[in-house]
Amino acid sequence: MPGVKSCVFVNRLVAYHETFAPLGDQYKKKHAKQVTSILWHEGISGRSAADVTSAFIKAISMMAEDAKDIVIWCDNCSAQNKNWTLFTSITRYINSNAVVQTCGGAPKTVEMQYHDFVEWDKRVSGGKTVKIPYLKQIQEAQFRAGSKNLFFKLLHDDDVFEECDFLMKKTQRDIDSGSNIPQIRSRPRGIPEWKKMKIIESLQCLMPEPKRAFWNTIQTDNQVADLTEIDITENFE
Repeated sequence: MPGVKSCVFVNRLVAYHETFAPLGDQYKKKHAKQVTSILWHEGISGRSAADVTSAFIKAISMMAEDAKDIVIWCDNCSAQNKNWTLFTSITRYINSNAVVQTCGGAPKTVEMQYHDFVEWDKRVSGGKTVKIPYLKQIQEAQFRAGSKNLFFKLLHDDDVFEECDFLMKKTQRDIDSGSNIPQIRSRPRGIPEWKKMKIIESLQCLMPEPKRAFWNTIQTDNQVADLTEIDITENFE
């Protein structure tokens, strides 16, 4: 079949997909939250802790504005779903003046743009007097609007949440002053020029005309790595 070899062996553009979906029969209920798919590719941003956190924050912002509680079940992966950047950022976000978007019941696909990504970082206190649990010990984490503390359980069956003051003092002051949201990304990440040209040279002749514009206009940056060649867990903290 013509072109098959070119398609199989050409370098890939790495795409990312975070899905937030109701569990079981919850979807059938009148006020069930919609399925939300958050999509982006390496030309827009990567897959660091800040990038994945931006996807979580985007999904949270799309929950119904009258929601009293938002519960997210994740696999217990310390690198992706359980890291201090994510915990710090959720605490900062729910205590900010950011606008919460409303959404209907239909499935929603969100194509993230570069300005949807925020330079989130971890702001965990290093003080020896603060007793903070190890991430691998935490089985359930809770964040409460109006509080800067982390509430957690080491076992799902525990009756009550433990509580710790885990943020740096400066970050707590930033939250109190309303200046706690970090810088928004100012440009797309881009991909290496050689990777873009290799894909165009190998596949453009097989693409329908409308599909070519995407590849011709994708931004390049020779200072960034090809994300097919790096350890995706190395930037999670």
